[in-house]
Amino acid sequence: MKMSAMFLFVAIFTASANNSFSQVGKVSIHLENVKLSKAFDAIESQTSYSLFYKKDVVDDERIISISVDNYDVDIVLNQLLEGENVSYKVIDESIVIVPRYLNSDLSQQQEISVRGQVADENGDPVPGVSVVVDGTMNGTITDVDGNYVLENVPENAILNYSFVGMLQQSIEVRGRNRIDVVMEQTSIGLDEVVAIGYGVMRKSDMTGATSRLTEDEMNKSVASSPAEMMQGRVPGVNFSRITVSLVPECQSG
Repeated sequence: MKMSAMFLFVAIFTASANNSFSQVGKVSIHLENVKLSKAFDAIESQTSYSLFYKKDVVDDERIISISVDNYDVDIVLNQLLEGENVSYKVIDESIVIVPRYLNSDLSQQQEISVRGQVADENGDPVPGVSVVVDGTMNGTITDVDGNYVLENVPENAILNYSFVGMLQQSIEVRGRNRIDVVMEQTSIGLDEVVAIGYGVMRKSDMTGATSRLTEDEMNKSVASSPAEMMQGRVPGVNFSRITVSLVPECQSG
């Protein structure tokens, strides 16, 4: 079963998209009280089609029962998806299940091309930003100069901009052909983290006790090393001096 990992690489609203199935699109399925995903698996195993959908669009955990012999795939899909607010598109040998409003809106509104640039708070371009039409898999990423071009965008669509380490933004298209975006970084303050010897943790994530030793407190002592400065000042921490001889012992025969 192909899931949402493929959504950025398939454009669902293209000239080649249709809702017709070839003659090989017939299945026989006999299932009772099983998850919807089992029926999808049966369609994929008996045909050349692959199903694509997002879990927040299709509840594939829903329990269904179905019994059909040599039925067309479209009839079976209509039966399986009855009552769901979804529709589907056929692209070559892929069946893409999408929210129903996408199909109904496309018949009433014009699709446009949207381009723009994504920059950070300093005005520097941000490459690799994901730009996706909300609720679909129609998307692209920004190039090395932060520029992007996205085709087949409904006039009233919402574009989601996301990048690791930055706040996601959702922007309404409203018929515009150019949308430039400034993304803000997500960060945590230094006072919210604690160095733990082998890394850094948020204070809110720690369950044990911590101790704090300021620079001023360390400078009050006269010592030759940082270890000696901390000796007796941090509860539960003791330092010991170990003497190692580098001269090998001589043994007499």
